[in-house]
Amino acid sequence: MPVISRGATISVLGSVRYLLSGDEEEDGVTINDDAYLEEIEKDFAPLVLLDLPTLRALMSKPVGFKVVALRVSLHYKGCEGKVRKHISKMEGVTSFEIDFASKKVMVMGDMTPLGVLSNISKLMRAQF
Repeated sequence: MPVISRGATISVLGSVRYLLSGDEEEDGVTINDDAYLEEIEKDFAPLVLLDLPTLRALMSKPVGFKVVALRVSLHYKGCEGKVRKHISKMEGVTSFEIDFASKKVMVMGDMTPLGVLSNISKLMRAQF
């Protein structure tokens, strides 16, 4: 049974979690077994994996900075081009990513999520 002291970090799929409370022994928080940790990893698996440079860039943005993720009806490369052109003209957008395979669009900048959704919905079907 591994014992992890309070304030220690546990890395799960590239993220870091700090243990603040739990079942304590003298040395700190007790984590029962590996099966429990595997179950927790499944429950808290990230929806989007970001590499370290992208994560640092996102964290260095001002407070008004938002990331909006949408599922967009992309059927062919022409759709992707239309979405790219439309998003690039939107006010407040600093960057965006289009994943054609998973039909997802991530828009980053100082704008409202509903504004992004309504603008992209003018072109094609989109949802959060």
